[in-house]
Amino acid sequence: MWLHRVIKHLLAILSIMLLGGLLGATLVRVAPGFGVDEQELDTRLSEESVQSLRLSHEEGKNIFRFYGHYLASLFQGNLGISRSLGRPVAELLVDRTPVTCRSVVIGLIIAWLLRLTL
Repeated sequence: MWLHRVIKHLLAILSIMLLGGLLGATLVRVAPGFGVDEQELDTRLSEESVQSLRLSHEEGKNIFRFYGHYLASLFQGNLGISRSLGRPVAELLVDRTPVTCRSVVIGLIIAWLLRLTL
């Protein structure tokens, strides 16, 4: 009985996560400026280079194909490549984790000190 409830709740959580990810990706795709690369603003680029940049981002326009590809690569441990930095996202997360943890700890300490004094 309790196992059935646990499985039911886990499936509900998984469904909410998948739906939330899909809706989040959809919101990003319908936002103004999506698909515009900052490199397109470089006046030294030719029209062919700008078109090439636009075509390279064309694969992300279909939300269902993008989300399916993203989930498939996520289950394989591939988080993708950062477009702005050109480095693997997993590598960037590893690099930034200590800094983020330190900021969170400092924020918590300051918040608790303020709370205790007030």
